[in-house]
Amino acid sequence: NWDRLLGALIGYVQRFMSSPEDLIDAGEEYDPYEGEPEMNEADAEGLQAYLAVFKAVMENAEKSDALHWLMWLEHRIGAALMDALLQLYVNPVPLTLKAALLDAISALCWDPNVASDVWQLLDQANVLPNPMQTGMLQSMSTQRSDVSYIYSLVEPQEQAYTSTAGWLRLTCRLLVVSKEGNCGPSSDGATPAWYHCRFIRERIFGELVSRVHKDQTERWMMTRDCIDHFLFVLHLYQETLSSDVARDEIEMLIPSTSDTLALEYGGGQSNALALRGASGSHHALDKPGVPGLELLIDFLTSGKTFNIVMNILSIGTEALSFERHTQHGAALEDCVLGALQMIEYILSIDEHAVAKLREKNKDAIFYKTLDEILTNDMHQLANVLGYVQYKFNPAIPLTALKITQVLCRRVKHIVMLLPSASRAAIIEGCASCLELAFATVPPSGDDDDDVVSSLDPNVANVIDCATTVFQLLHENLGQDGTNFAHLLLGFDLTGASNEIELAPFTEFNCLSVLLELLEAAPPSMHATAVLPYTAPEMAAELLFKLASSSST
Repeated sequence: NWDRLLGALIGYVQRFMSSPEDLIDAGEEYDPYEGEPEMNEADAEGLQAYLAVFKAVMENAEKSDALHWLMWLEHRIGAALMDALLQLYVNPVPLTLKAALLDAISALCWDPNVASDVWQLLDQANVLPNPMQTGMLQSMSTQRSDVSYIYSLVEPQEQAYTSTAGWLRLTCRLLVVSKEGNCGPSSDGATPAWYHCRFIRERIFGELVSRVHKDQTERWMMTRDCIDHFLFVLHLYQETLSSDVARDEIEMLIPSTSDTLALEYGGGQSNALALRGASGSHHALDKPGVPGLELLIDFLTSGKTFNIVMNILSIGTEALSFERHTQHGAALEDCVLGALQMIEYILSIDEHAVAKLREKNKDAIFYKTLDEILTNDMHQLANVLGYVQYKFNPAIPLTALKITQVLCRRVKHIVMLLPSASRAAIIEGCASCLELAFATVPPSGDDDDDVVSSLDPNVANVIDCATTVFQLLHENLGQDGTNFAHLLLGFDLTGASNEIELAPFTEFNCLSVLLELLEAAPPSMHATAVLPYTAPEMAAELLFKLASSSST
């Protein structure tokens, strides 16, 4: 019954807007000296349930139907539903209800214009005060809707960050939707959202380790939302660079120093927000930065965000395999995948970015490409490459293999830099990728393209893993000296490869798997006998290269 939702929503909005005298006259048990009236727990839980249904309906309905229903609901209450939801949010309601209200608002953001309007409403409501436009002190009325105040002083007492998580989801949604129209928070490379992005990076993500959560699932889901946000602003920054005018404006914002700003809330002081300025002056806040550029520079200078991403990846395959059986296992696994995707994407843009930064600052030798940073710490490098061994989600080893492929092209003799335990894990992981792909039952279909497009995403990732392993073997086999192909094929790297007698069936490696494949499905058989890609032919070609190469 939607009338119950509308009645509760409007009823509480009017109640919070009423004066103490009106509440007393209406028979409310309310003492003005004890503060503002609050919502009772039963009403809050009921309203949350209705809002969850509302959100599901709006997200899953056709846009025309959703618009029709929204107009009908607004006609019933005689006001804009978005305004009513936001008005209730800024009042003293439980934090779980605040999150439900933000999720309901997010469900109504289906086009760039609406997203831009919602962004303006949130700014007017001071949901996250702009540090350039607010003083150090805040009134009680602004504190109850200020995300930074709630995050810093209210939610830590309950060790639950439901309201902040809801704000994070809404902010990410508004950025994504408004990007289509290049308006609102996504205009000019997300510059209008610069302090929102800094709050996400420096506070929500930056305090991942120190923040205490009762529910670990909440911790890792918030972290994954942060990583998705980071990937979005990086992509947005790269797209903005395609415009000559935007590129000139952005290059003026390349920082040379970092400044900090301490924000006080009431009687307490928050952790410092690291704000990278455009000059060395004490007024760095006068020139807000581009979020994607700031994040990229963090990675190229081994900054705080980069180190936290590496801390997430330091969990390792063994611990992640164990944790996946816990309640928060799926969220943690998804977070590790996101961290690897961050590394993969940074590797695709870091060389150009470093060249531009060094061109802007001739003496800025502290900007380094990601391969240079990773090879400075062999344990970090081993942690990243070790995920090729993870067996429970093919997307994780696939991303790790793509990272390995880039690093092999950039770092000569990378194999010799890896610890022996890491080498063994990589050999087993790559061989397992091949074996799993060869054991997959091929789907029926005459057209290879149709077959590939009809595959389950996990099966498609398994095939992509095997394809990437083949590419690694072919690309590296022709390199001078000891290379990654020698490692995966089982050569003893302590001596010259042409002096080693191969015994491929005594150990599990890529060569033993390929020989078993050729025995079971020789190249003369039709390629679809072993999935759409021509695995037997590729294996035979690899053996020919091994036999004809002077080094092997």
